Amino acid sequence: MDQFSGIHYYKARRSLVLDILDSHQNPLSLQELKKEYKEKHATDIPFSDVNDDAIHEWLTQIESIGTASKNNQQYYFIQKPIMNEVSSTVSNESKRKTSSPLICQTVKRSRSAPENDEPTTPTKPRQARSVRFKEQPNKNSKSRSKSENRPQRLMGAPNLYGSLLIGDDFFLGVSIYKLGYSASKQRGRLQSGFCMSGMTIKDAMYKIKEIEDDRHKTAIIYVGSIDIAMGRELIEMMQDMTLLMQACAEKNIKPILCTLAILPNYLLGNRKETLKGFNMYITNNPFGIASIDLNKCFKNGNSDDFLPHYYLEIPRYVSGFNKMLVLWSKDGRDRVYDMLIKNLGMALVATGNISHNYI
Repeated sequence: MDQFSGIHYYKARRSLVLDILDSHQNPLSLQELKKEYKEKHATDIPFSDVNDDAIHEWLTQIESIGTASKNNQQYYFIQKPIMNEVSSTVSNESKRKTSSPLICQTVKRSRSAPENDEPTTPTKPRQARSVRFKEQPNKNSKSRSKSENRPQRLMGAPNLYGSLLIGDDFFLGVSIYKLGYSASKQRGRLQSGFCMSGMTIKDAMYKIKEIEDDRHKTAIIYVGSIDIAMGRELIEMMQDMTLLMQACAEKNIKPILCTLAILPNYLLGNRKETLKGFNMYITNNPFGIASIDLNKCFKNGNSDDFLPHYYLEIPRYVSGFNKMLVLWSKDGRDRVYDMLIKNLGMALVATGNISHNYI
């Protein structure tokens, strides 16, 4: 699409969004932002022709914009730099001028020139980890997602009925958009619990070794896509999977492995064969571990053709990888979620080498 190829278009529209958010003391919901953008500029906000998820992903990539959730709805606001040394008089005056009934704390943003990505002030905006909302009167508003259909959260990290989700950008999307968990950048990589952008098989092994909460008894694992995109050989991936299974055994965690969905931008040459071989290894692995065949969610019957409407139209760079990926669309994440729900119960009680294929 033109939005990624036209850098001047991207910069100009980003500046318009920043101006709108900066003119409001309170955060704006996506619907409010879309409405005001169209009223002021007689055009839709970028990526409106795709879906709201694409708009959200674009907004979160803009450094000065922060996000927060309230009543299962996303809000957007300007992240403003916090000065370390300010006199009490100036601080009190600043609070009176910038106080918001919705956000407990806001500070002033350093503006960037419309055609320059670098801020004009040397102070770098600090990434806000979370935003606290003050109590507001209940309003009858439609929820962006059907939270009543989500399973009860048993732990802080993304989990499905108590089973940890461990995976790369694909599971990260499920954690954020389907399960409603928040994400933050750590060391430049977007993470939500044990789902991390750009996660390789070896990264997953290290993540499991970091687990200290003994309530984690089972884990649903989806890794390998990044390894394939990096050009790693199948035998190397198999060796790392062995180490991953050993790490699970050391932590007394029962793993449930997932086959990898087709990667539309890596379907040429040995990459296609590597993915096929890795999925065969998952479903016929020597560990005797139950697996869920998520690849079936994206295939057209028994053929190797994939179903494109379950993927985003636009490939995008992710924070933990230097190549572009074609991630799952909303319909794709819904299909994966349904597949996990229908198979998770049997996978938990299964013993031996069993692969479930319900859709």
